[in-house]
Amino acid sequence: MEAVIERARTTRQPIWVPIVHGVQVLLSLAIIGLSGWLIHGKYFNEIGYDIFCVILTWIVVVCLFMAAYLPFLAALNHAVILTMVNAVMAIFWLAAMAATAHLRSKFKYNVTVYGCYDDGSSIDSSTCVVGKRELEKRDGAVATKTGLRAMSAIAGLSGLMMLLFIATLAYAVITLVKGRSDSTIVAHAPQKQSEAYPMSAPQQPQQQFASVKQQEQQQQQQAYVPPPQHQQYVQPAYSPPPQTQQMPGPPHGFQSELPSPTHQ
Repeated sequence: MEAVIERARTTRQPIWVPIVHGVQVLLSLAIIGLSGWLIHGKYFNEIGYDIFCVILTWIVVVCLFMAAYLPFLAALNHAVILTMVNAVMAIFWLAAMAATAHLRSKFKYNVTVYGCYDDGSSIDSSTCVVGKRELEKRDGAVATKTGLRAMSAIAGLSGLMMLLFIATLAYAVITLVKGRSDSTIVAHAPQKQSEAYPMSAPQQPQQQFASVKQQEQQQQQQAYVPPPQHQQYVQPAYSPPPQTQQMPGPPHGFQSELPSPTHQ
């Protein structure tokens, strides 16, 4: 399992990925500039959501840069995390584009503006005087041609932001699928004989010196040990068995002649 997790981590990103993130930051600056100019005159919830997406994009891009180039945040540079983050940001910018385009479509009536004044507030500061009939139709909000162009620009830039996040999302998905397939191949591959048995831990220098010295002593002892003496079989001198002395008897077929006694 640990091998699977290690392989799922992304390697160094290609050069176009940080370039895309840099373009996202530049486009977000343009979006927040146009949104700030619009909400200074009249605040809309759709424009406020665009500003929220811009701030969230800055946070995400900074975190991605730090995870890619700082060693202590390398654990965040994971294909699963990158996939989730890019998918969420693509959905957010899709919603921002749709909301801003819907807001732009609401301004479809021509009105006569008699005058506008600014009360000095940072947000929702402009108040315009229009005819009563037109005011009821527009629900109290009017926009100049410049304001309408700004809304259209925000919607278009939001769509471009969505496409850029889709591009980085595709790269993250490809990296995730490739890492999963490589880890599966490694998991099912037969282990070599050298890999089946764990290697012994490297000895410390002192232990190595002691083992070498002990081997030298054993070699010296083996060098001075006299060779083993072979047992020789000494054949004892042949001694004839003791013979028993027998009285010589008369030979066979021989009868001794004894003198016959004489009668006196």
